[in-house]
Amino acid sequence: HRGNCGQIAVISFTLPTQLVTEPELAGELLEHHDLADLLPPIPRTAHKGQRGVLAVFAGSIGTAGAAVLASQSALSAGAGVVTVFADDAVYVPLASQLTSVMVRPDDGSIAAGPVDPGRFGAVVVGPGWGTSERRASQLVEIIAAFKTGVIDADGLTLLSAVIDPPSLPDWVLTPHPAELGRLAGASRDDVLADMYGFAGRAAEMYGAVVVAKASTTIIAHPDGRVAVVDGMNPSLATAGSGDVLAGVFGALLSRGVPAWDAARAGAVAHSVAGRRLGVSAGLFRSAELSPEIARVVGEIILRK
Repeated sequence: HRGNCGQIAVISFTLPTQLVTEPELAGELLEHHDLADLLPPIPRTAHKGQRGVLAVFAGSIGTAGAAVLASQSALSAGAGVVTVFADDAVYVPLASQLTSVMVRPDDGSIAAGPVDPGRFGAVVVGPGWGTSERRASQLVEIIAAFKTGVIDADGLTLLSAVIDPPSLPDWVLTPHPAELGRLAGASRDDVLADMYGFAGRAAEMYGAVVVAKASTTIIAHPDGRVAVVDGMNPSLATAGSGDVLAGVFGALLSRGVPAWDAARAGAVAHSVAGRRLGVSAGLFRSAELSPEIARVVGEIILRK
């Protein structure tokens, strides 16, 4: 019920230990200054591989832009190499537009296809990807082949239909309220009434870090830890904003940042970038987020 509250100010004070050892809600409020502790620096001697090598499975007819947004934001968040695996139907437009990204054909199979999971530090799967049966089987292969990654958008819809879902301890799931409802077996209205609780439930069910996206973002760890990003920025409520966020998470995971830290840092960086753009530009398109994310992240990882 964040919408019923105005500005939140955090005031440091001390309570008797016996009153806080077992709090009903134990959450961490994340702010801009937390990025310095969450983002590791890039060594001055780093080559592109050390900055992170990321695979992206995204885009289809009508939603090819999701692949553009996710891959470009990954570069902006620090990834050194990004490869998009694209269907034939969208291969040419993506390869023509993504001049800083490698674009490879996706034949729908990991085991027999052109993908070598060992070459990548992480994967992003799902933005604008479609939900066909072929995609469903491909998602299962990707989860088995990659050690860590981000499941977003259509990938979450496919995951929610898996009867016996795997445990995903090093993965980040990025549902909006409707997707979180599908993952947790609840209605969207029920989720909106208790984002905190359902984010934790999904994290426990899938063994993954869950980033429940809304005006206030809830980040839940399967061990019960919770962090909150108090965004309250309607300028970020624009198509493609979540695709950008998925790319940021993927970039951090590809550098070896643990899933819990990557989720918290990525959510804060995305929120700060949106807030800055809201001040300078008012309303904006999701594609405009990437340059601002590059500034937000670069301020930290290049100056440590």
